[in-house]
Amino acid sequence: MKKLLAIILIFTNLCSYAFDVAELEQQLRQTKIVQGQFIQQRFLKGLDKPIVSSGQFALAQGKGLLWQMEKPITNTMRVTPQQGIEYLINNQWAKKKQSTAAETQQIQLFLNLLEGNTQGLKEQFNLQLQGNAAQWQLQLTPNSFLIKNIFNKIEIQGGKTVQQIDLYETQGDNSRILLQQQRLNQSLTGLPPNAL
Repeated sequence: MKKLLAIILIFTNLCSYAFDVAELEQQLRQTKIVQGQFIQQRFLKGLDKPIVSSGQFALAQGKGLLWQMEKPITNTMRVTPQQGIEYLINNQWAKKKQSTAAETQQIQLFLNLLEGNTQGLKEQFNLQLQGNAAQWQLQLTPNSFLIKNIFNKIEIQGGKTVQQIDLYETQGDNSRILLQQQRLNQSLTGLPPNAL
């Protein structure tokens, strides 16, 4: 009986130190600005090698995401909650033509992923978190009809910030986004005009 009681006490103490989704959200929201390099690998059915693009990114909480692709082509895009997707053309921000409902949801999904907005994610996914504050993995399984038509699942890994996103699409294509050489909470400099 004493052994059983000891096991229950140990288990209870371990559970009290479990890292949960609310703590993850709080941890990710502590970083207001994240800048760094990205590598995006797109694995398409029928191709032996992934399509790889790379460049710089900047994320400012509540303001949006700047995505500056440098290879294989140059392309600068920003995603904001207010304007959606815009591209930098001749030093002017141009709104993408008409966004579909699916694109709008994907924009919000991507911002929610990077900003750690788990409330927004819970509206469209079942969340399963493993690990601890220093090294965690969050698996998102779609529960909304629209998202189920796009993704089988999404896996996010990180520590203090998001470091890797794996997107598994229903038609069999997959994408991996690596967010590297991150600089945290530094002023946004060297960005295009009115970027964020």
